Amino acid sequence: MRRNKKAWLGRLIAALVALALALCAAALIWLRPWDTLSKDVDGDLVIHFIDVGQGEAAVLMCGGQTLMIDGGGPGASQTIYAYLTKTLGLKTIDYMISTPPHTDHVGGLSAALNACAVGVIYSPVTEFEQDSRPFASLKKYAALQGLELTVPAAGDSFRLGGAVVTFLGPTRPSENMNDMSLVVRVTYGSHAFLFTGDAEAAEEQDLLQSGAPLRSDLIKVGHHGSSTSTQPEFLEAVQPAYAVICLGENNEYGHPSPTVLSRLEAAGARILRTDQCG
Repeated sequence: MRRNKKAWLGRLIAALVALALALCAAALIWLRPWDTLSKDVDGDLVIHFIDVGQGEAAVLMCGGQTLMIDGGGPGASQTIYAYLTKTLGLKTIDYMISTPPHTDHVGGLSAALNACAVGVIYSPVTEFEQDSRPFASLKKYAALQGLELTVPAAGDSFRLGGAVVTFLGPTRPSENMNDMSLVVRVTYGSHAFLFTGDAEAAEEQDLLQSGAPLRSDLIKVGHHGSSTSTQPEFLEAVQPAYAVICLGENNEYGHPSPTVLSRLEAAGARILRTDQCG
């Protein structure tokens, strides 16, 4: 009976992930029906991974508060605006995080700032010359709300309803902006969810050496599933049950790497991809 229930949950996850991935800590990891996803239910933590093509965007809701992590590229702006205002009915985003300042993460955050009043914006840097236009646009629309970018330190945290959001990295400066990605761990009850931005092997190693708590039920796979990330030692420390890869269909970078997929499968993680699931 227990085995049949597990198989049923697996089919439910595969069917509903095209709409949104909602996880709570009431009992293991659940997906809620679509008609309840417009808001967090009874204070539970709900996570939406939004399909923005070759980019990343996620919205977390808990206890009446909202956190947005990345916003995809500029081409995703209409998708972001519509998802926030129409699908979720949001008027306020309490916290916003740009994990790296690259176009495929920061480009759609301007649309989010046009859609909602934002409380705090976290970024690994306050100035960025490469791919400067999307980052400059983020700063422009932030300024219109009287906001400046906040650079957090490893160990900083804040509460999102009943959840706790902690910045684990970067632990040191790097010339590689991917390894300056803000790595975020969200804990809710006994469960944890890890967002790694575009962190590559060097930052993963830094996190391992820092002794930061990495064990998580779900990992947002680093750098769109690139072979530069999700090294075996790091994956062993995280031990995820679920692995979400955010990427565009038939992208020019060859993401996700077959090597990374093999590592995730060997680790027993259920792989969910936005290019396949929406």
